[in-house]
Amino acid sequence: GKWLNVPIYELIGGKAREKIQVYSWISGKSDSEFAKAALIRKEMGFRAIKILATDECHYIPQPVPSAQVVSRMAAIR
Repeated sequence: GKWLNVPIYELIGGKAREKIQVYSWISGKSDSEFAKAALIRKEMGFRAIKILATDECHYIPQPVPSAQVVSRMAAIR
């Protein structure tokens, strides 16, 4: 690309799309921190977020969401 002074995507067939949706990762220690972080990302223009909704970072054997997950998602909404 530098040698020909063109973007790499031109050398491999051109643009595949004009834009792409991305998400932002948020974290917090309380429901209100998650909600504040989500609002900030929304104000920045993000339409999607990713969170670790539980304090545990491994497989959770429960078949239904814990109260903590439900509470955090409600605060974000």
